[in-house]
Amino acid sequence: MFWLFVLASFASALIAIVRRSWRWMLVSLFLYSPFAWYLDATPRFKGALFILLLHFVAAYFLYRRRRLLAGLLMLPSTALSIFIACIVISQFV
Repeated sequence: MFWLFVLASFASALIAIVRRSWRWMLVSLFLYSPFAWYLDATPRFKGALFILLLHFVAAYFLYRRRRLLAGLLMLPSTALSIFIACIVISQFV
C-alpha cells in the first residue's frame, strides 16, 4: 500500500527538481510521510522521520534555486526505499 505513495513521492520530487519548484517538493514530502511514519514505528528503523526533514530542506534549496543540493538531499530517501524494497522482495524469493 505504501509503495504507491513512495513511487508518487519520487515522481513529484523528480518533477520538483526538473521544474525547480519547491511546492512539488512539499507534495513529495507529504506523499512520503506515511512510509516514513511506518518505518519509524518499527524498532529497526528508528529515526526514519529524519528523511522528512531532508525533503523539507530540499524544498528550501529549490526555493533558493539550488537544484543540485536538492537532488543530493533526495539520495538518502531513495537509498532507504530501495533497501526496504530489496528486503521485501528477498522475503518472497
